[in-house]
Amino acid sequence: MNKKKLLNIALAGTIALSALFTFTPTSYASSFGEDLASRAEAYIGTKITNFGSGDFVSHVFKREGLPVPANLMNLSQQGALIKDKSKLKSGDVVFFGNSGTDLIAAGIYTGEGEFVVAYKTYGTVQEIPMNSPVVKNHFLGAKRITPEKKNSFNPSSPNTSVLAKNIIQTGHKYLGVKYKLGAEYENTGRFDCSSFVQYVYKKNGIQLSRGARAQFQDGKKIARKDLRPGDLVFFSTTKTTKYSKDSIKRIGHVGIYAGNNKVLHTYGDGGVKYNDMSKGWWDKHYVAAARVIN
Repeated sequence: MNKKKLLNIALAGTIALSALFTFTPTSYASSFGEDLASRAEAYIGTKITNFGSGDFVSHVFKREGLPVPANLMNLSQQGALIKDKSKLKSGDVVFFGNSGTDLIAAGIYTGEGEFVVAYKTYGTVQEIPMNSPVVKNHFLGAKRITPEKKNSFNPSSPNTSVLAKNIIQTGHKYLGVKYKLGAEYENTGRFDCSSFVQYVYKKNGIQLSRGARAQFQDGKKIARKDLRPGDLVFFSTTKTTKYSKDSIKRIGHVGIYAGNNKVLHTYGDGGVKYNDMSKGWWDKHYVAAARVIN
């Protein structure tokens, strides 16, 4: 691999992956690594603008719910080291360069001796064979980066039904999709809070109304202490705090309870994300909860 040709990858500037946010997963892989590989492959052919290999790897991991650094040196310090090519698994981050302190590029291994990389000289995201003469002599090793169990999106509560787990897993697939008030995903590639909830539940066979207040009425009101993963949680906004605590008009936002005091929702910067309901803004603005899963 020619160092001069690849150096611009390591020096990539601000990420510009707006075209990637419209990706819709069509199937679920059996492991975190396979999920990463599948998502990376979905971007093959995407035009590379001002993002490089580290930015691309960071973006794919973020969409799977695990933030990792975009800087190649910092990225190389994550996870468990895999030196032997024969031990590579889908989702491993493969590194290329002249030495451990002279990294040139990183990609995501997709299985069967291939990896996906945002190599700027190619102009588009591409899948490259590991045994290609242009890369094999510069392979340094790989890192297997996996989420800790405590950060897993699958709730571990014994009261969590299979349906609730599937709902949360479905919503988790859309982490990072941008927020836009009034947006419908099929038309814009974005969500607002109630269209996200409606879309995720519909994917799992449950029809909900549009709008946070209407979705509250779709379910059965429950106490906060009785929350289970898959329940709907509702919050006030700066515009709805003027209404009394008992008024349905106080509801201005909806999300999916994911267990461990986490709400999976979309609002403002960052789009679809998790927030901690036990403290700060979300705790203060909590209004009510409703159960729509029997």
